[in-house]
Amino acid sequence: MEGAKDAGGDRSTITVQVKFSGRTLPVSLPMDATVADLKSLLQPVTNVLTRGQTLICKGAQFSYVCQITHILGKGSLTTLPSAVGTLTSLCQLHIANNKITSLPDELGLLNQLQILKVANNRLSSMPSSIGNCRALVEIDLSCNLLVDLPETVGNLQDLKALILRNNGLKSLPPTLFKTCYQLSTLDLHGTEITNDFLRQIEGWEDFDERRRSKHQKQLDFRVGSSGVFDEGADDDRALK
Repeated sequence: MEGAKDAGGDRSTITVQVKFSGRTLPVSLPMDATVADLKSLLQPVTNVLTRGQTLICKGAQFSYVCQITHILGKGSLTTLPSAVGTLTSLCQLHIANNKITSLPDELGLLNQLQILKVANNRLSSMPSSIGNCRALVEIDLSCNLLVDLPETVGNLQDLKALILRNNGLKSLPPTLFKTCYQLSTLDLHGTEITNDFLRQIEGWEDFDERRRSKHQKQLDFRVGSSGVFDEGADDDRALK
C-alpha cells in the first residue's frame, strides 16, 4: 500500500494505492481517515469483509491512513495553518528546518499525536494547548528562539523525550519532573539552564533515577571520557 496526494494536489485528501490480487486500486480519502474508513471503501471492490482485512504498509501492519512526516519542502514553511487541528488521526508531525515563528492553538486538538519535531525554526513560544496532546512521547524543539515553555507541558504523562538544545531557555515548567512520569531523555545543551537548577526542581530524584537506568541499558545517553554521566545540560555556571 502506498500513499500520495490526489491528482489535483489537494492536501485535504490523500490517494492510497492499494495492491490487491495483482491489481492496484486507487482510493481517495480525507486526511483524517482511519483504517476502518479505508477498509469500508475496499470491501465492495475486494469482496473481503472488513474484519478479515489486514493492511500492510512497508512491512508493518497499518494503524492509520494519515501519518504526515513532512509538510512542504525544507525552508519553505513560515506558518502552520490552523486546519492542522482537523487531522485528528495524525500520529507524527515533522516540520523541522523551516521558518515557522509560531504554532496554532489548534495543535492541541491532535490527541493522537505521538511525535512532534519542530527543530531548526524560529519559534519564540509554544501554545499552552500543547498540554492537550496527551499521546505525545517525543518532542524536539531544538534550535529555536524559546525562552520558556508553557506549564501545560507537565500534562504530558506519556512524554519520554524532550529535546530543547540551543534555545534561550532559563527555566522549565515546575511540574515537568513530577508529573511527566516517563520522561527519561532531556537535552538542554546550549540553553541557560544548568545542572544545579535542574536538581532544585521537584521530582528531580525520580527523573534522575529513570535516566540513569536508561543509561545503564546503553540507550541514547552520552558518557564523557571521565566516566561522568552527561546530565543533559551544560556545566554549572552563573545564569545570565
